[in-house]
Amino acid sequence: MRLAEATNLRARHIDSDRMQIRVEAGKGNKDRYTVLSPALLTQLRKHWKRHGCTDWLFPSKKGYGPACTATGQYAYNTAAKRAGITKKGGIHLLRHSFATHLLEGGMN
Repeated sequence: MRLAEATNLRARHIDSDRMQIRVEAGKGNKDRYTVLSPALLTQLRKHWKRHGCTDWLFPSKKGYGPACTATGQYAYNTAAKRAGITKKGGIHLLRHSFATHLLEGGMN
């Protein structure tokens, strides 16, 4: 999932029964589904309750609309620093790593 797609997620995009996330108007303005792990679902639920979200999973600081991608970049850089990750590469590296992991696990 791309950063802009993640920041635009709404509660209705999470399908916990099928363990999927619906990406609306992603790259090429296409809709698609991606996998949702049980661990991520748990984290999203905690985030939802902790931040009192109403519609957007990652609302802007102004209280309306989604967070901007710069906020996602900042969150990634802060987490990487806390985790002691020194390898060069930004948040997009996670997308490539995830895709590689899925391919190695047998998904197409």
